[in-house]
Amino acid sequence: MTVSASGVLSKPLQHMADLLAACAAFQTWVGAADAAAAAGSIHLVGYEDPKQADGQSDDEYRAARAEARPLAAVGFGGEFTAAPDAEPRAYYRHGGALEVRLQHMADVDDEDLAEGQALLTFANAIGAILEEIESTAGTGGHLTVVGYRISEGPARMDPLEVSAGELDVYQVTIEFDWDEV
Repeated sequence: MTVSASGVLSKPLQHMADLLAACAAFQTWVGAADAAAAAGSIHLVGYEDPKQADGQSDDEYRAARAEARPLAAVGFGGEFTAAPDAEPRAYYRHGGALEVRLQHMADVDDEDLAEGQALLTFANAIGAILEEIESTAGTGGHLTVVGYRISEGPARMDPLEVSAGELDVYQVTIEFDWDEV
């Protein structure tokens, strides 16, 4: 069953997902032809890899999980506010924070790309997405982003976690402050 975002708490999640999908830089990063196709790489309230199917080898399972990347997971941040905008208090103004985690598979097959260069390539792609969010947010009905900060990364997954079965990915977590949807 698919649940849609509705109501004052959940709608900002969908608006952030729509803003990301509308960014040409995000579309390029996920290999999508347009915003509708890019939306398939965006997950609301986190992302969990599917469970391993009966009879599916570990290598097949790992490949299926890797195929889901790059991706964005949009979730709740640490804050939500609501305050009356004006008398007679018939309207409340909302704001808060949303967390976006972006993941891309580490390009371990490209022997010409040193580790630092691969991380720089990832950071360049994320930077292009952020620049486009800065110029697009609050226009054309998009979510108004009033600031953001990187709370984790950009970095490559810890090798110990990779050896324990986690995917070898580059990841960054960004917290976006938003105002009124």
